[in-house]
Amino acid sequence: MSQKRRLTYTITTVITLVRMVILRLVYPEISNQLQLLAGIVGWSFVIFIFEAIDFINFKLNQRRPYEQGVFPRLAMQVGLSMLVTFTLHTLILKFFMTRFPIPLEKLTIMISYFVDFIIVVAVNLAYFGVYFFDQWKMKILETERLAKEKALSQKEHARVQYDNLKNQLNPHFLFNSLASLNSLIFENQELASQFLQQLSKVYRYVLENKDRELVSLQTETKFIQQYLMLLKTRFGDGFITDIRIEPGKEGRRIVPITLQILIENALKHNKVGEANPLRVCIRTEDEFLIVSNNLQKKSQVDSSNGMGLENMKTLYAFLSPAALEVREEHDVFTVKVPLL
Repeated sequence: MSQKRRLTYTITTVITLVRMVILRLVYPEISNQLQLLAGIVGWSFVIFIFEAIDFINFKLNQRRPYEQGVFPRLAMQVGLSMLVTFTLHTLILKFFMTRFPIPLEKLTIMISYFVDFIIVVAVNLAYFGVYFFDQWKMKILETERLAKEKALSQKEHARVQYDNLKNQLNPHFLFNSLASLNSLIFENQELASQFLQQLSKVYRYVLENKDRELVSLQTETKFIQQYLMLLKTRFGDGFITDIRIEPGKEGRRIVPITLQILIENALKHNKVGEANPLRVCIRTEDEFLIVSNNLQKKSQVDSSNGMGLENMKTLYAFLSPAALEVREEHDVFTVKVPLL
């Protein structure tokens, strides 16, 4: 038995018992057998009302749904329910008054019709309430679905922008690396061989992790050390790095190639030379990975649209409640990347 039907039977039984008690109090002279018969008929009558209203509601949902007009539909449903209920009520009263000498007063008859009226209105309002609750729930679910789709679309857009940034970075880095390798081949073949090996490791990492959303800080740090060896070969003492990762933070995660992009950003916007070396510090602090460098800005920066860090900030906004922070103060440029 469904929960709806159990509830119907429970309410019907309560209504029937109340009616039998009232009938006993108002007409104590009626025999117990007639009281029981009236109770059975009354119980069946209320069940019929519930079933009739359920049937009317079902048919009207097909032929005159609420979407075509809420109040006309509700009025039609209540009107049909009243017609069926009062017709059956009248037939039952005539049956009892004809077969049994029950001295029913007009007030009692009016009260019985009024009770039926209350039942019909209450049941129809319940159906009405269920419909609008379902519509409200569907609207909430639809709103949540659209919000999720929008968030996923924005995240995908941020991911595409970030991938475009990486795709722009890799050819630029490869060009500079090959130029350095070309010089080393003539100057120091052994160093050129080591440089080429490190370059292959760097690009192997890029290829292996280009489709991953996140990597461990330990993996990224290991990669960046190989990458920094290439930069050391290119810039010598003009480029100095310091990496300090707190114990226990190695397992935290970041987006792949984050460190390479931030270091390339520092190289792109700042002068590098042994007289005034560019110093890059990579460290962890609380829930952030901090990358900072001293400022010695170039007068002109080639191939920069200023969107690199913005794309990174947008992507991290979908991955962490903490924002990626960028600040410039006291001749130091700092980027705070949330650890995931």
